[in-house]
Amino acid sequence: MTDTNPTLGHNQGPPLVPEVPTAMKDEARERLDAFKEWEDLKRIETQEQVEHLTDLVAQMRATASKIEEARVEAKRPYDEGAKAVQSAFMPTIKALKDAIDRAKKMTDVFLRAKQAELDRLHKARVEAARAEELAAEEALTIAQASGDPVDVEEAEARMKEAEKALKALRVTPRAQARSASGGGRTLSQRKDWEVRVVNARHAFLGHYHDEPEVIAAIQKAALRDVRAAKGQITLSGIEFNETTRVA
Repeated sequence: MTDTNPTLGHNQGPPLVPEVPTAMKDEARERLDAFKEWEDLKRIETQEQVEHLTDLVAQMRATASKIEEARVEAKRPYDEGAKAVQSAFMPTIKALKDAIDRAKKMTDVFLRAKQAELDRLHKARVEAARAEELAAEEALTIAQASGDPVDVEEAEARMKEAEKALKALRVTPRAQARSASGGGRTLSQRKDWEVRVVNARHAFLGHYHDEPEVIAAIQKAALRDVRAAKGQITLSGIEFNETTRVA
């Protein structure tokens, strides 16, 4: 007999699709069938009926509670397994992501300096191209005034080349960090926007007063305050009323 270490997953863990225990499922079905009979009545007419229905509600709650406890217990191995997986993998993933962020910051410093250099060179090229275009235009004017067809032809050719050169400079070159091996993704600076709220009131009234997410957040905050004050509160722009429901 030899000693061997069990392999990962040798016990196969919990079933992939846990099921509600049969006894609980039967109990739930019994409660639901009983309630179906009450629903068929459409309407409760007597105190005795409502008391019997109250008993059934208590029974359904008890059954639901037992099944909920069983669900939590059945889910426990998955929760523990998920935590174990996270603990095993996430530190290494986080270390790599942090290193990537630091590398991108280093790259950003280089690309900013490189872009400044490219912008300076591009500006100089554009200025030179515009100067050449003006010179070519002046030469064409002189040639046309002289009436010499050879001079005109040469001046027109020079003008076309000057326009072509200037057109080629319409796009400013962007600094990039290409992969040395060719296997990595090219890194470059990407423009984006950052937003900071400096006056929430103005932002709300001027732009976001009809946003569903904003309205939902306001309703949630208002309900919290109304409940805390037990209705003894006034909120500008908010209407509320006390409601009743079976609990």
